[in-house]
Amino acid sequence: MKFTLGIRSQLGAGIILTTLAGIGLIGLLSVKIVEMRSVNWKISEAENTVRFVRFIFARFPAAGQTKEDALRKAALAAEALKQAGINAFRFTDASGRELLNEGFSVKKAEPFQRVQPFQTDAAEQLFFSQGVKIRRIGGGWFSGGAGEALRVTASLDTFSQKNGNVDFDVPLADVNQDLALVKRFVIAYALLDSVIIIAIGFYFLSKAIINPIKKLDDAATRIAGGALGERVEPFQRADVAVENEVGSLAASFNRMAGRVETEIKRLERANLDLVNAEDELLRSRTLAAMGSLSAGIAHEIGNPLGALRGYLDILEKGGADKDGAEPPQGERDIIRRMITEAGRIDSIVREFLELARPSAKAAAAVDVNALLNDTVAGLEMHKAFKAVKVDMILQGGMPPVFIDEGKLRQVFINLLLNAAQAMSGMGSSAGITVETGVEPPQGVQKEPVDSARLQRRITDTPSGREADGAFARVEPSQREFVFIRFTDHGPGISEGDAEKIFNPFFTTKDVGKGTGLGLFVSQGIIKTYGGEITFKTAMGEGTVFTVRLPSWSA
Repeated sequence: MKFTLGIRSQLGAGIILTTLAGIGLIGLLSVKIVEMRSVNWKISEAENTVRFVRFIFARFPAAGQTKEDALRKAALAAEALKQAGINAFRFTDASGRELLNEGFSVKKAEPFQRVQPFQTDAAEQLFFSQGVKIRRIGGGWFSGGAGEALRVTASLDTFSQKNGNVDFDVPLADVNQDLALVKRFVIAYALLDSVIIIAIGFYFLSKAIINPIKKLDDAATRIAGGALGERVEPFQRADVAVENEVGSLAASFNRMAGRVETEIKRLERANLDLVNAEDELLRSRTLAAMGSLSAGIAHEIGNPLGALRGYLDILEKGGADKDGAEPPQGERDIIRRMITEAGRIDSIVREFLELARPSAKAAAAVDVNALLNDTVAGLEMHKAFKAVKVDMILQGGMPPVFIDEGKLRQVFINLLLNAAQAMSGMGSSAGITVETGVEPPQGVQKEPVDSARLQRRITDTPSGREADGAFARVEPSQREFVFIRFTDHGPGISEGDAEKIFNPFFTTKDVGKGTGLGLFVSQGIIKTYGGEITFKTAMGEGTVFTVRLPSWSA
């Protein structure tokens, strides 16, 4: 597995290395500057020492002096060198013979040869002027110290060697001690300074780069998870300043996220439209097949059913062979039941015919409250309403709706019968609440009703199109919606049944008690006139069906 560092680690490592390199270089230069100044100071001391020794030798002329005189001058100069802290020195005369030597290392000469001056390959010449040559023993840029000593070689005269030469070593131990203190101080300072710089660098790095990038990454993750409205606010957050590159990145990210959200929503709408189109196509094909089948069944059943009802009517009136005499009571009851069942068969056949060929009736303005009162009054004698109490909460002064009154009555009857039958066996607790009201235009977001197409499909007459023109005077987005709400206190609808409640031929009633077309047909009617039917249900708490229709204004 390949190991990779995050941007925080990479930038952090860069800050640390840059800081250590910079502070280290500054520290090295500082130490070397102190070292050079200290060595130069030692060189200056060595020059002064040479001048003092020359002064001593200059007081005694060289002409006519004896060897004892030269030794006395060398001894006097040696005392001066010792007072200056120089303990390794050597004096030679003009011929190169050694006069005095204390702790000074020299090469051994061959017999009967002059003493050779000390040479070393490690010596670095630092100074040469007026007969004074100064070299450093040890030291250098990478030696870790100023060196062991300064080796000074000078003539005892400024411009000649008539009085001989002097060689001595100026120790650099005190300079090395001072440099050691300076190094410890520089190291401590460098560490402290590095910690401060690195801490400040990490703080501004996190604030200006890492945290904003992390916010961008979090926002991208949330967008990938479905939160398409997620954005980074570069103009409002202090940690994402729009003036820098990260702020520009945040602004570009927001533009990209907006485009992605727009495209995804467009695709979702297109996908939803495609699914709806597929459902509508399947529904249309199903309805076409059902219509053809229904028309055939209704035609084949309708003719013999009409004859059967005619025969039953004859039997009920006395029959063909009894001279008009009424049949006995038992036979009459059986005949009435047969007529009732035949009526049910006729009702089912009519539902099939309605499904196959909707009746062509013109739409008109309908008073919802008046139609509800009339419908409920007509259902009071129905056997399903014998133990059901209906509470009416009707809002006065409501605008009418534009629909075929008979079809809307059919919708109300279907919903009321379904509610009553759902509470069968509940006794006195059975009750239905019917409520009406008006919702403002923003209460329902629906597609505009194509009134011209609706009217042509229902009537296909010029008068109908003229009536529709009055309906179209009000823009659909500005139209109010009238709602009719049916609430029952029955057992509710299970989750599985709720998904299929509007499917044709789906019913939860016992066999022979329902065709499963009531809600399907009702939904089709309401949709045709630009409305909708919705429902809410909970097991054990009942069901609420709501019909919404656009109001009609002349």
